[in-house]
Amino acid sequence: MKAKQASASPVAAAAEAAGVLAPELATLLGISEPAAWDLLTHTDELSMCLSLRQLLRLSARLRVSSLSLLPQPPAAAREHRSFPQLAAEIRAYCATRHLSIEQFSEAAGWGVQHFLTAPDSALDDWCLDALSDICHTLGLHWPDYLPE
Repeated sequence: MKAKQASASPVAAAAEAAGVLAPELATLLGISEPAAWDLLTHTDELSMCLSLRQLLRLSARLRVSSLSLLPQPPAAAREHRSFPQLAAEIRAYCATRHLSIEQFSEAAGWGVQHFLTAPDSALDDWCLDALSDICHTLGLHWPDYLPE
């Protein structure tokens, strides 16, 4: 009896369709070749290990949407929103609940202090998990804040 072959990750399927191999992914993303292989074979690598900027670079090279690279893609953005708007949402959330930024960071599981002073820092400082967790804490649909 044959062992069941694991299905390819969405990243691997998109890379194969685009004719992109692990060495090119490594160069494109500025990661090691073993990390590129992990990205192709482990579905959780995308949301935990790539910065948002790397994710956008990857989806552009593969000519697919960023969300399509996730094993369980969420609903698409309802309305495109910016990082400065997300920073304003965090400040408003903290103000209405009388929370410090540190308390919010604790609740969300990610530090946001640097983000609040430089919202575009999220492109390099955050992974998808960070964006998702922070938006979840705020009750927001995170794909709305994922840059196009």
